[in-house]
Amino acid sequence: MKKLSFSSTTPVTLHDGCQVGRSFYNRIKLAAESGVQKMRPGVPTTLRKICGDAIWLTLDGSEVSLAGRCGVTMAGNDQSPLRLLDERDGRNARLYVLK
Repeated sequence: MKKLSFSSTTPVTLHDGCQVGRSFYNRIKLAAESGVQKMRPGVPTTLRKICGDAIWLTLDGSEVSLAGRCGVTMAGNDQSPLRLLDERDGRNARLYVLK
């Protein structure tokens, strides 16, 4: 079996069966991993706040939706220290806490 490199063009299949480009997924994952260090334990936070405006404001509407799906996939697959809550904020964004 061939190993995939970080720059591989093989798409990532998300929790809902949707596929995104590996470079997009990795971009969101790296931003989330960086932002996790600024989170406070027990405080629900949106993926936008975790990733930061520097990356979030570069996304268009469809990419915001895909980024959210990436976040759910990461939290559900233990690929990050985030746990997805069954709650949403006032803007209907999913909320995460540290595991």
